[in-house]
Amino acid sequence: MYRVMLSRPEWDWLVHLRFVPLRLVTSVQQVGAQAVANILRFKLVEEVEGYHHLTWRGLKLIETPPYPLPDGSRIVKLQWVTPPEHAT
Repeated sequence: MYRVMLSRPEWDWLVHLRFVPLRLVTSVQQVGAQAVANILRFKLVEEVEGYHHLTWRGLKLIETPPYPLPDGSRIVKLQWVTPPEHAT
């Protein structure tokens, strides 16, 4: 499990993501966080809002505070999850 702090711009950027195609990986530079880059590497973000999760392969976001810290940043915990098995 990883604990990371996302700044307000990083958090706001993630909140508006749904599906992340490879071409958007370059826009990580706009928010400048290694944590965001690591999340984007998995390419799929299902939902980011309130208590939420990043899923399908790689990471699940857990214990996300419902309110930001005074400076707008949030401390979140990321946990590896096993990708679901796909029927062939």
